[in-house]
Amino acid sequence: MTTWGWRGNANEDAVLNALRATLEARGLVATDDVDVGPLGAFVRVAPDGAGGTVVLGTALGGLAIGRALCELLAVGASFVDVDFDPRGLSASAYVIDARGGVAPGADIERDARELYDDALERWAARPRLDEYAIALLHDAGDAASADGVELAFRREPSTRASSIARAVRSGASLERTPMGGRTAVRVIQGGAMRITFLDEAEALELDRELSPQRKVTPSSESKNA
Repeated sequence: MTTWGWRGNANEDAVLNALRATLEARGLVATDDVDVGPLGAFVRVAPDGAGGTVVLGTALGGLAIGRALCELLAVGASFVDVDFDPRGLSASAYVIDARGGVAPGADIERDARELYDDALERWAARPRLDEYAIALLHDAGDAASADGVELAFRREPSTRASSIARAVRSGASLERTPMGGRTAVRVIQGGAMRITFLDEAEALELDRELSPQRKVTPSSESKNA
């Protein structure tokens, strides 16, 4: 799973409150179980050493979470996400304004690759290696080792995904269209059509509910090829 980091000029308590509200609004519930599965979230919140806060997370829809934090806190922030796969590392950086608007940041692909290779060689046994690398990309390396708060969230079943799955099992046809980080799902049944927007985790949950009997139209398959 992609690891991401958010850094903004807000105090730790305010960020924690905004983060809990943001994740709960996405159907995630706090849990003491660290095994949250692929649709859950695990985040670490720590001071950045300069009066702000860093959030290091593994959760689907990281950029959407980062944008929501900026809106709730009314602060701008830097955001990076990195897929730490030695076979094909990918990395992106963004600047988020206080209204949640996003602009591309610096190209960090090469820096991330060099950082990860160096980290593997020097700190292979270091706990939370990915988090440490993300913090370094934010120029806040101490945040990964400083005292902070760790939170785990499990995902509650999505009523929207379950409703769509039930309709498809009853004979409805399904079309999907990616739209701005979400998936527009068209369900056509008995001559009627309804459209539902799903976030990334809900779309994956729908896939899981319909597999292996997933029923889609040819147009849907071509849109997602």
